[in-house]
Amino acid sequence: MEKQNWFGKVRRRVEEQRIFYKWGILVGSVIVTVVFMPRKNVWDLSFQEGSYWKSKDIIAPFDFAVEKTSEEIQSQKQKFEKQILKTFDHDSLGMLEKLEIWQQIKRAYPDLTALSNYGINLTNSEYQHCTQDKSIISVIDQIMEEYHRNLIFIDQDKSEILHSEIILREKDKYEQIIHLQYVIDKKEKAAWLKKQIRNRVENLHVSTQNVIFKILDVLIVPNYFYNSLIYEKERASVLGDISIVKHRIEQGKTIIKRGELITPEKYSILKSFQQELKKQKLSKNFFAVIIGQFILVAMGVLVIYIYLLFFNKEVLERTDKTLFLYITFALALVIMSIFDTYESYIRQNSPFTYYVVPLCIIPIVLTTFYNSKISFVCNATYTAILGIIIQEYEFLLVQFVAGAFAALGIVNVKSRSQFFKTSIYIFITYILCYFAFLLITGGDLKANIRPILLNITLNAFLTLLAYPIIWAIEKLFGFVSDIKLLELSDTNHPLLKLLALKAPGTFQHSMQVANLAEAASDEIGADSLLARVGALYHDIGKIKNPKYFAENQKHGENPHIHLTPEESANIIIRHVSDGAAILREHHFPKEIKDFVYTHHGTTRVEVFYQRYLEQNNGVCKNEDWFRYSGPLPTTKEMVIVMLSDSIEASSRSLDNPTKEEVTELVNRIIKNKLKENQLVESNLTYAELESIRKVFVDMLLNILHVRDKYPTLEVQEEQ
Repeated sequence: MEKQNWFGKVRRRVEEQRIFYKWGILVGSVIVTVVFMPRKNVWDLSFQEGSYWKSKDIIAPFDFAVEKTSEEIQSQKQKFEKQILKTFDHDSLGMLEKLEIWQQIKRAYPDLTALSNYGINLTNSEYQHCTQDKSIISVIDQIMEEYHRNLIFIDQDKSEILHSEIILREKDKYEQIIHLQYVIDKKEKAAWLKKQIRNRVENLHVSTQNVIFKILDVLIVPNYFYNSLIYEKERASVLGDISIVKHRIEQGKTIIKRGELITPEKYSILKSFQQELKKQKLSKNFFAVIIGQFILVAMGVLVIYIYLLFFNKEVLERTDKTLFLYITFALALVIMSIFDTYESYIRQNSPFTYYVVPLCIIPIVLTTFYNSKISFVCNATYTAILGIIIQEYEFLLVQFVAGAFAALGIVNVKSRSQFFKTSIYIFITYILCYFAFLLITGGDLKANIRPILLNITLNAFLTLLAYPIIWAIEKLFGFVSDIKLLELSDTNHPLLKLLALKAPGTFQHSMQVANLAEAASDEIGADSLLARVGALYHDIGKIKNPKYFAENQKHGENPHIHLTPEESANIIIRHVSDGAAILREHHFPKEIKDFVYTHHGTTRVEVFYQRYLEQNNGVCKNEDWFRYSGPLPTTKEMVIVMLSDSIEASSRSLDNPTKEEVTELVNRIIKNKLKENQLVESNLTYAELESIRKVFVDMLLNILHVRDKYPTLEVQEEQ
């Protein structure tokens, strides 16, 4: 008993410290959420071009300027840019350098072996023709003269020049404007050279023409180069004169009326009004907004806490469960806050709206790891708080309904297909609710249906990410989902196959316990799948020493006859710690390991305890030698597995039992557990315990094939 008292003291100490962790989680979630929330003022507006104004009439409370849209400013910039002519400077030095190269080539003629030094590579045929035909020199001279005197060859592609004219500038001399049709660029160089060659020679051999072309291709280079400094200076001067103000709205003028279509012009006015409101109001109410947000979020956090305190206290008893719940709650608000911060930019550059954010992943995840009630409460709470972030009441109501369907649609998920079904439910819910709002507000269905369909379809598709997210949460937090439980309940699982191989009797016992636990859990509304998996692995530690447990012993084989009662009890008790170690080695979730620890609670190994008393004149030096270390079961599922284990094991000692014997066995074991205070830390009611008792009796009658006794032949004849 001293060990149990010590454990109780430690547990109470942990409970005392846990309260600080809980309040730390609550306060931390509030602070994180408020930090990311946009600092909106009550004047802030939410609207979309092409929709109808749903709020009250807005009258300008002050004068303000209507700014041009970015598209209008950009269009005006392009218009002015087209009026700015690009300037090109004449490069006389480059031309002189190429003329000097040509003079060197002429002086060496007909020896043209040095042409390769200038990047001119000739074939043998071309080399022979050019050394024999002296007309090459005169032709190139004429074209070089034309190049030097008249050719305007620029270093930019003409397609990049917005205007049809350019400015040519001779340094320290003069400037002239010339049309682009009298100018060539690099793309037109080859055509110009071929034309010049054709105009000056007739019946010239092809090889000779190629030589002329190759030489001129090297010698003729751009002689006018773009002066970007002059262009940018003029551009900056012109663009600096562009005004961003379209016109002004005077105080008292009606900006927009309720039900009015938000045209591009109205949208521009509303955006300018919104920006002016932020300038005038936000700086004055900054701290007031933060305090208001803090109070509202704190109230939402408190609502969830109070609900858990009264209806799901077991969640608050686990720090990791509480932490994850509030992380998820805060994450929903943070995501929408970030989206709202960049909402204007997103809508201008993409067709996406609030409806594209897959918020329904939150209730799906919460339903998977908690229950649909907690998920529903969280969905309602964060949707209400979103009202101060988004201020679009139709979106908030649609999101609330869709989140409710998501919370209810994923209940008791037994397969991956359930996620697809839930995604379809969410899609249909969004469409129906949005369509209803369009009918109520008189919106334009044709104008709104295509963008909203895109957003909702993508939303429903992104909701499928809940499946990998749930897997990641299982790994990160050690939680367990129904899908994970289904995987663990498969009898082909390596651990269960090992149990069936090494301890076949224990395996059969575990299967029967699982059946009893599953039926009892279904009867009282507990998690039957969790109870079944816990029952399948509760005795997994017997793999270490299978022959020391009665169900695995063959006839006449009992190794305990060679051991003292203390040694035997130690081996039996050790299967709990061995089982926990095996599950820990195979990375099993905490929920399953708890069944291993608690399925015997703090009971005694009664057989060896009584044997010890017989050998020691009824005196036991240390009762803890024969007592399991616990802890006691704390959930309905753990209690059910504890009772199922004891009842199934005891039922094996019945030989041709009657219904009365089975009933007496079940009643006796349940009474003993109550008498030994093994159920005091669970939340099981007496009504639920009675329902469990009846299920156990009915199940055992079927398992043991108990039938009503019929009168014997002698009794029948006598009657």
